[in-house]
Amino acid sequence: MKKLLSFAILSIALVGAVFAQHPRTYVLELSDAAKSIALPKNQWADNYQSDPNVDCTEYWKGDLPKAGDTIEVHYKFTSDIDIPALSANIVDTSAKAGYWLTLTGKDNHELPLFKKDVKAGQTCEGVWSVTLAKDTLAKITLVLMYDDPNLISTFGVSKAAAAAKLTVASAGAATTKVAPKVQRKPKTWKVDLAKYAAFFKIEADHPWVNGAPDTKVITGWQATLDMLQVFGDDLPIKGDTIVVSFKGTSDTDIPLLKSLLIDNSPDANWWTILTEEETDEAFPFAKDIVAGKPFKGAVTFKVNKDSKGGCTIALRASVDAMEHPATFKAVK
Repeated sequence: MKKLLSFAILSIALVGAVFAQHPRTYVLELSDAAKSIALPKNQWADNYQSDPNVDCTEYWKGDLPKAGDTIEVHYKFTSDIDIPALSANIVDTSAKAGYWLTLTGKDNHELPLFKKDVKAGQTCEGVWSVTLAKDTLAKITLVLMYDDPNLISTFGVSKAAAAAKLTVASAGAATTKVAPKVQRKPKTWKVDLAKYAAFFKIEADHPWVNGAPDTKVITGWQATLDMLQVFGDDLPIKGDTIVVSFKGTSDTDIPLLKSLLIDNSPDANWWTILTEEETDEAFPFAKDIVAGKPFKGAVTFKVNKDSKGGCTIALRASVDAMEHPATFKAVK
């Protein structure tokens, strides 16, 4: 009887850890998530920004922070340059969040500074705290930044005007750890593609050379159709079966339309095939498509890898199957 009672108490404790009441405070000991942080020039904006950002998801993915929760970052670091004003924000960088969702609902200059007057070689220690205005959808990161014009104007500081590297040490705090959710059993998903892509094009696919597509060369024809809406918070896992169907028309004859199931999120390096077979020939979608004539396409995928953040079907045709892009429209 004592053993049963102990097990019951343990079970209740674990459930409480996974489904804790909100709002609550999540503590991040910065040194747990990063031993050093590089802040190079941001190619997308006029500032210097952490790259990569400090990812906290692994600690809290069983019960991700929500609107009203507080994030408390305990830090101790040294910088290799002077930084007049170092700012921070909490951002969801997942595919589900459109790769950039500010969870505070504010820009950096509207939040308390992470640290002011950082001097090269001097130890900076403290606690930065902020309350979230939005729920985390899939990935929660700490983004550090400086030299943004709004930041300079708001706090009346000068620019650092150079990239920085922060060396992080322990501040002596304990990062909040959330017990992971028990993974569900595999199941079958049935996806009517027409509900999520009633109109789409298959266009030229080009090889990537030195980080950019070589538009002079066509290697095939492809459309990548995001299916995240189908899964919501319950992304595909190994063992799932995904059955995709589509009824529609094409404005171009296509002898064979093939397919792939991919995770195209940043965490999956933008292109991870989720099935054991990794060639589109293994997954024919439709044959002998005649321009203007309704056709039915269907394919069944057996998922062989857990999705890390995305789920997309790539519809593909060989380079010699078409002479120009094809437009598809769903029909009833």
